[in-house]
Amino acid sequence: MKTSMVRAILAIVLCAYAGRLSATTAIADASVNASVININLHRTIGSRLLGLGVQWDPFSHYPPSHANWNVITRRVDFMQPSFLRVMGGIGTANKRTQMNPELPLILNWAQTHNSSVILGTWWPEPLIKPVKKNMAESRVRSWARRVALQVRFLRNNRGFTCIRFYNFINEPERVPISRWAVLARNLYAAFQHVGLADKVRIIGPDTYGDPAANYPKSIALKWNRSAAARSGYNWPLLAQVAHEASSYIGMFDIHWYARDGEIYNNTIMPALAREKRMVESLAPNARNKLFVISESGLIQGRCNGDQQPRVKTFGYGVLMADYAAQVFRAGWNGISAWDLDDAMHVVNGKPIIHPPGKLTLKIWGFWNSQGAAMGNPADFDIRPWFYTWSLLSRMFPAGTRIVDSTEPTGSGRFRSLAGIRMVNNRMVLSIALINDVKKRRIITVRIPSDSHATNLTEYRYFRNDRPVNGQGFPIAAKVLHHVHPAGGVIINMPGRGVVLLTNQPAFNTHD
Repeated sequence: MKTSMVRAILAIVLCAYAGRLSATTAIADASVNASVININLHRTIGSRLLGLGVQWDPFSHYPPSHANWNVITRRVDFMQPSFLRVMGGIGTANKRTQMNPELPLILNWAQTHNSSVILGTWWPEPLIKPVKKNMAESRVRSWARRVALQVRFLRNNRGFTCIRFYNFINEPERVPISRWAVLARNLYAAFQHVGLADKVRIIGPDTYGDPAANYPKSIALKWNRSAAARSGYNWPLLAQVAHEASSYIGMFDIHWYARDGEIYNNTIMPALAREKRMVESLAPNARNKLFVISESGLIQGRCNGDQQPRVKTFGYGVLMADYAAQVFRAGWNGISAWDLDDAMHVVNGKPIIHPPGKLTLKIWGFWNSQGAAMGNPADFDIRPWFYTWSLLSRMFPAGTRIVDSTEPTGSGRFRSLAGIRMVNNRMVLSIALINDVKKRRIITVRIPSDSHATNLTEYRYFRNDRPVNGQGFPIAAKVLHHVHPAGGVIINMPGRGVVLLTNQPAFNTHD
């Protein structure tokens, strides 16, 4: 045998041995460090999702250019939020409905993409200038009729049947429950009068909660008051509405700007599960209604009145993914991100100047469409947390059933989320794994009841590993072929970050 042939054969043998050794090492390493997550497809948590949403309001002072508007809509096209919270932009003059010019554009996007809309106003007219600290009944009825006619016009005349919820007041902490109930009752009656009561559901209480607040003594729920005291967070107005006005509303909603520790320590999930049980105990009909976080974000780091520069950081994307996972695992139906674009809102009390200054806009968005006008064009680029929020939105849309996924003992600051839905008589599976610590984790995901081989598309969000296309949209890192879920698939998480798996084909994210 020629020397060259011997060398070639020897090289092949050595390569094969090295490959076998490498594989063995990987398996051994996995067996030592891997945590196992078992997914039970037959155990559902809560009712079907409303999904992930986003706050998309009309731009009252700093509207985007036509070109920028097209960029924004393409980005929302990719995100595919299941619902939008749209506040403001509508009013009346001479008994005719008037709209901010962007409102029909936003509603048209929702209508063509089958996205539900929570339409609303920040503060109802009867509360702006109350008559002798009391609301005149005739004034309240007049307001309710105008709102009902506005919504009927938008749905029936303009065809925006995507409007499925109405939010008549934002964060009514200063409003006694008696006044809130009067408004809700009159608005519900007005919706009934125009034939909308079964089409547009009133939501409430839209409260931001108060860690120091106590539940009213009139609500005999000692177990819940003590549990709230232990957790350090509660929403007393939610309890009041459930107790005294639940028959008028079709969705219970709250706002929660969470602290990092509340997410790290898994406070979100038990607190929300407790609040849901409390509402259902006070309002038996609540079991057929939705529970939604209609404003969400992280509060630590907020500065300059109302700016959150952390939305520009990689870590914000990890924490918000963890937040969403805990909301759904608690049995709640939806969570909406505050908010889409910095340019939509001005910090309270700041003057309207052109272009806006560094302290003018509320910095909470996925981008700032006024970046170029402010001398920083890069601020209109997609920020990191768009990556996780958009993928979760696409993988856990409305109609998804969250199923049980066990989390390993001692796996602090780690979350899993699994959901299934039927598409064209085929089960679509989505899995999210969130690692909130810097150390490496090796996760084995098993679905004992699924014996069919499948392909899984994998998306990765890590500081130095989050593939995007030319527009900044997430793209798949890889496709895992012929995976046997019952046997398990091993996922390497090199540090803090998020991995998402789905048996859907890779999303079409061509440039």
